[in-house]
Amino acid sequence: MEAIIRLTRRTLPLISCLTLSAIVVTAGCSNVPSGDGDGGGNDNMNDNSGDGGNDNGGGDGGNDNGDGGGGTPGDVSSLQVILTNATADGGSEFRAGDDIIAIGTGNESGVQYIKPSRGDVDPISMTNFDSFVTAGFGVTGNWIMVRDLDGNISLFDGDAETLMSFDNSLLNTIGGAAPPGYRDFSADGDYFVVIMTIGTEGSRVRVVDLTSGTPVVVTFPETGITPVVTRENEKWQTAIDADAGQFVVQVTDFVAVYDLNDFTAAPTIIDLSGEGGITNAFEIHLDDGWMIYQTFEKAGNGRDLTRMVNVNTGESVLLSENPSQPLRTALDGGRFGYFAFVTDADNGTNFTARTVIGEVTDAGPEVTTLSNTGNAIGDDLDDGIIGFGCSVSITPDGRYTFIAGCGTTAIAEYLQVSTGGEFVVIADQHDQDFSGLGQPGSTPHASDTLMVFQTSSVIGYIELP
Repeated sequence: MEAIIRLTRRTLPLISCLTLSAIVVTAGCSNVPSGDGDGGGNDNMNDNSGDGGNDNGGGDGGNDNGDGGGGTPGDVSSLQVILTNATADGGSEFRAGDDIIAIGTGNESGVQYIKPSRGDVDPISMTNFDSFVTAGFGVTGNWIMVRDLDGNISLFDGDAETLMSFDNSLLNTIGGAAPPGYRDFSADGDYFVVIMTIGTEGSRVRVVDLTSGTPVVVTFPETGITPVVTRENEKWQTAIDADAGQFVVQVTDFVAVYDLNDFTAAPTIIDLSGEGGITNAFEIHLDDGWMIYQTFEKAGNGRDLTRMVNVNTGESVLLSENPSQPLRTALDGGRFGYFAFVTDADNGTNFTARTVIGEVTDAGPEVTTLSNTGNAIGDDLDDGIIGFGCSVSITPDGRYTFIAGCGTTAIAEYLQVSTGGEFVVIADQHDQDFSGLGQPGSTPHASDTLMVFQTSSVIGYIELP
């Protein structure tokens, strides 16, 4: 059991930010001005309307592997890959919403979008799109939060296709470039979490609340954490679970746990320094009271250790298949995923590794699948490929788990999917694979309705049944 430091709750009365009028600024809440421009460059509107709503309660196909909370998915062989005319380089990324895909265009600046429901293939430019940093942006629903190189923040409404900018004194964040796979903004449900820059007047911890349809900036109390001296320049990470009403802020080896529904309450602080600390090299994830992370200190062989912590009790659990590769992790819909390095047989090609999948039960996190344990590198074409990857994404409803390569797609990096059993390579529907195994792919990101990925420099996506 880890040490928990509980800060004293302030006894201010609870006031809902959403009851405030548009001209009132009080109790840590600030309404945001209306948008300042249209989508810009959106010349390819057509009559293929779609409501963009997240209504996929699960397909009715007879896939015996299906066991997810959103319903049983159909046969994965029915998943159709759609390739767009959008491209991205190794310094940019892309993320899926309900009916929108945000795409970093590469070359250090530029964020565009497509809307699958109307059949978009060409990326669309929002106002000032070329000033936005190509990685680190946040997406939830049909909203996209972006920043420029100076840390100025804008919010794009994908339904109205309008962009609004925040006053820098109300909302800003760190400037400069952003490495892929590392969130500037964590987002879920109707919320974005933002950490303001050092020197900000008042608390640095802000949340943009969209529950009323109009963005409201809410200020939460400071973490109260004094960073470890040798790591004080590390960027703070955040993660949010809107359904559970929680978000967390990582400051070096400490985690501040916030009640999303009480902006007056000081956070609970969890000290994880005694269990190897937390690296901020990879994104943390929060789901139903559990957070997945990798330790700052390495294991005896120089590899990472992947752990999960119950943010309600402070209990930290070392997952059973460790040490692990220093690669991306996932946690959503009661499932988690990461990559093993227990033996040399877990090491694939091009930095890929064997996938570890588990579930969070009442007893805590339990590994359920060590992918293709007999499928190490060998003589067969698919050795070290099936069940191997270096990026993973799980749909929020837990129905699908996707793995793939990292960055620009290389040899032996394929887009694979599991609905509860072994991973299957998605069929090569566009003649992109000279080896004949399936669809090459890297860095998938999934919502309940969409999964977006990269193949070579081209962006593709799948509409999930």
